[in-house]
Amino acid sequence: MKKLLPAAALVLAGCAKPPARNDISCAATIFPVYSVMKAVGGDRVSAFLLVPPGSDAHEYEPRPQDVVRMASSRIFACAGNVMEPWAGKFAAAVGGSEMTFADLSAGVKFINSGAGPDPHYWLDLGNAAVMAQNAAAVLERAAPQNRDYYRENLSRFRSRLSELDAEYKTALSSCKYRTIIYAGHASFGYLAARYGLGYYALGGSEPGAEPPAARMSALAAAAKGAGMKAVFYEELSAAAPARTIAKEAGADIIPLNPLHEITPAQYAGGADYLSLMEGNLKNLAQGLECK
Repeated sequence: MKKLLPAAALVLAGCAKPPARNDISCAATIFPVYSVMKAVGGDRVSAFLLVPPGSDAHEYEPRPQDVVRMASSRIFACAGNVMEPWAGKFAAAVGGSEMTFADLSAGVKFINSGAGPDPHYWLDLGNAAVMAQNAAAVLERAAPQNRDYYRENLSRFRSRLSELDAEYKTALSSCKYRTIIYAGHASFGYLAARYGLGYYALGGSEPGAEPPAARMSALAAAAKGAGMKAVFYEELSAAAPARTIAKEAGADIIPLNPLHEITPAQYAGGADYLSLMEGNLKNLAQGLECK
């Protein structure tokens, strides 16, 4: 996000009234936060995405309608200061006295991208479990009468994360290739580190800059030198750089989803954190030729 809304827009917050409902209303910044809050909150949380499906999470700027919806929320859940340095100030400016600010990154293990902490921590399933614990804690504070319900959902979600982690470890332990060649911005470092994979990305930890030709050639040479038959690309971004690299390397292209963005079709179809991570495993296993 480049800047906060002007002060005049913030006045709209005072006009909004909490919705007449018994469940907890929650504004969630990006999809991993939204999905985790829904997994733990179940049908007793009414969550909505501030970053609309199909939008670039790294370029999001609050709109006037977001200010109004924020002011109607009991909880404002975000991915934390590394990904969203604007979120805390925005919540303080817009939120009412009854709104609780929730940083789901509290306690996660960040890795260094070379230019600072890598913000894409949710691609480590262990960090996703920490996010879920944070979600349960804030929900219990907001609605202590639902504590047992939230804790049951938390236990169920963390169990599924453990199962998926085991699936990743099993599938990625028997791959012909052990390196992810990723023609997108550097977002899969956590996943690669968790499962002992090499990792080369085309861009830095934030998208936007035009990829240098030398970097594209280097990735193509790495893929070709290893004999790899697949180059991965960022699912919601242009696939042209991946096609260029793949053509030079004599490889195919396969998508990976960094999860901080989601297509309108995926959103409408009920995609969630687990289903998208399952899709990533399937595509990794295909591209790395895992048994």
